[in-house]
Amino acid sequence: MALSVFDMALWDALARSRGMPLAALLGSTPRDLQAYDSRGLGLMEPDHLSKEAEALLAKGLKAVKLRLGYPSAKEDIAALKAVRRVVGDAVAIMVDYNQALTAAEAIARGRQLEKEGIYWLEEPILHEDHEAYASIARELDVPIQIGENFNGPQGMLCALRARACDYVMPDVARIGGVTGWMQAAALAAALIYPLQACRIAVLRGPTSRDSWTYASFMTLAKFAEFQGILTFYWRRLRRNSVQWIEYK
Repeated sequence: MALSVFDMALWDALARSRGMPLAALLGSTPRDLQAYDSRGLGLMEPDHLSKEAEALLAKGLKAVKLRLGYPSAKEDIAALKAVRRVVGDAVAIMVDYNQALTAAEAIARGRQLEKEGIYWLEEPILHEDHEAYASIARELDVPIQIGENFNGPQGMLCALRARACDYVMPDVARIGGVTGWMQAAALAAALIYPLQACRIAVLRGPTSRDSWTYASFMTLAKFAEFQGILTFYWRRLRRNSVQWIEYK
């Protein structure tokens, strides 16, 4: 993470010295991208999930992330249905287990969840177990999402070589800053993996306690400029487009 912050600071300093946004320095212009809401829906009772889902829906985004990992699959399904009843079928639901399951549990629960129409299944098991992830990806139809724990582009390459996932989501704070993120985007494009962006926050000032999210924000200068970076790299590589960005 220290390397990432240093890299972002250097890119920020260069952009500031040129008097231009980072996106423009990299050769792009901002554009709109889809975002999913990641600001809630943790492990809680179904009634509380319903209320929180309603509040998130009112903020206008067309996708939400739901954290699962209850003691039983039945409770996971109940939580998902509680959110689905509120947001309806037009809103995508991404499911994140935060590495809570074994591979066998991930396959068993994943088979039930994919019947409910989830958009992806994120980090069901320990993030570094690429062989197990590959077996889960083979067994399930729902796309497997990993990547926020990739340690540099090399870590991402190891996962892709193992066919450990269907989607990738590098975190700018772990992947190596702006340089690492662009290298990760190039890898995803070359190997034709849909790419998402993790940990984008709209901050109101330098009082945030999350220093590495703030560093990401300061380096990228503003939300739209980061969109421009994604646009630039995917336009150049002409492989795919960034599907979603995470809003926290």
